[in-house]
Amino acid sequence: MEKQSKIPMKRKERPAPPLSTIAPVRNAAGEVLEWIGASADITERREAEVALREGEAQLAFAQRVGRVGVWGRDLASGVSFVTEAWCDIVGVKGPNSVRSFPEFLALVHPEDRARVIAANRQTIETGSNMDLELRIAHPESGERWMLARARCLPAANGKGQRLLGVIIDITEQKRAEEAWRASEERLRFAAQAAGFGIYELNLVTGQAYRSPEYKALFGLRPNDEFQLDADQVPIYVHPDDRALLRNVTQESRDPRGSGTKDVEYRVVLPDGAVRWLLVRGRTFFEGEGKARRPALSRGIALDVTERKQLEQEILEISGREQRRISQDLHDGLCQQLAGIEFRNSVLVQQLAQDQKAKAEAVRIGALIRDVTSQARSLAKGLSPVSLEANGFMFALEDLASNVSKLFNISCRFKCPRPVLLADNTVTTHLYRIAQEAITNAVKHGRAKSIVVNLNSLADRATLTITDDGAGFSAGASATGGLGLRIMKYRTEMIGASLRIGPTHSKGTTVACSFRINR
Repeated sequence: MEKQSKIPMKRKERPAPPLSTIAPVRNAAGEVLEWIGASADITERREAEVALREGEAQLAFAQRVGRVGVWGRDLASGVSFVTEAWCDIVGVKGPNSVRSFPEFLALVHPEDRARVIAANRQTIETGSNMDLELRIAHPESGERWMLARARCLPAANGKGQRLLGVIIDITEQKRAEEAWRASEERLRFAAQAAGFGIYELNLVTGQAYRSPEYKALFGLRPNDEFQLDADQVPIYVHPDDRALLRNVTQESRDPRGSGTKDVEYRVVLPDGAVRWLLVRGRTFFEGEGKARRPALSRGIALDVTERKQLEQEILEISGREQRRISQDLHDGLCQQLAGIEFRNSVLVQQLAQDQKAKAEAVRIGALIRDVTSQARSLAKGLSPVSLEANGFMFALEDLASNVSKLFNISCRFKCPRPVLLADNTVTTHLYRIAQEAITNAVKHGRAKSIVVNLNSLADRATLTITDDGAGFSAGASATGGLGLRIMKYRTEMIGASLRIGPTHSKGTTVACSFRINR
């Protein structure tokens, strides 16, 4: 034999010992003449065996952690095999417990067996993949949901076919889905009972969900496409409210803001009817600082048409009653007081010889004139705007003049071009908005100068009240006191838009934009 040279090798690089075979060569007497041997390098085989064992260990670990069990069945012999992980998932003692399809079928929930048999037959006959959810009666955990997946492959020996697949425990997933469905059903019931719809917009991907109840508020069916314009405003929004909704939506998605959305606007249904909606939502942001951006918008919409109509009727009734009382005061009480004052003046002349009685009559006359003046002021306050088309301009001019005299400050009225309004309800609301803005400027802002500006462009006009007072914070404008809420409420009643904010230097600007020909 050839003597092998010894080559030093590192321990970790030492190959597996060779596989050796030695046989003696003997003579006729049976004596050993020499030894003949052969060696084979089995390093690769040993490495393959190690890799196989490691792979099996990793597969077993993955099956345990992922709750996945492997199974298979030879179609020619009908013999099945399952892994230890499969047995652990299903709740049987070991792989020898399930060696055939009938033995497995016995573990399946009775209501699911027919589906399992049909899926098994279809996979074998058509070669299609099996993807089936079924229930197993676990001896300890009770009913468990499984996902069985398999495909038809050639048998290991190359003769015939076999089924090879996995089984995955999806019980927790099914329970979560069931809980979600139950929650969704409760929410759907609440939405139907309360008449509100739900929306969710992914502002990053553009994906949107609008519940059937939400679409119905716009006069759409569940499968109808919900259309938006270039500004991402629903095309169904009333033309007079589009700017309002656009501004509110932009503000709610401003990373510097609170993300809240609370707005009422009108929509025009396919049949031409107009409906009022109350929309409340919130924008969720991601990132910090300059990288902060809107990611998700979620909210509800509610039909408030009946409430708005009722409020409108109440306001109209209130306005009519105020005008009636004003008319009664002017035509009734004030006229009677004027008559009493006249008769008192006659009495003063008749009492010329009795100075004491004459003086008393003079004092009575002064009191009557004072009461008459108060009654006339009350009548004018109840109906501040006359019914003439130019009455609104005159009313604002009187308001500015009276404020200047009463508070000893500068209050001017500017109107570059005539703005004629025929609707007394609209003008009364606008007058009250201006009155409230001026009151806030004097009372809270301690303003020394106020400008009331009425301007028009095409079919729209803007009433602006600007002061040089202390102003108020953005947070205050967002929530607002009673006066601010009333101004916003009056604005909504006449379909106008209201903006309240700081001026360029200091103070506050209140701007109400409205249509002239409504």
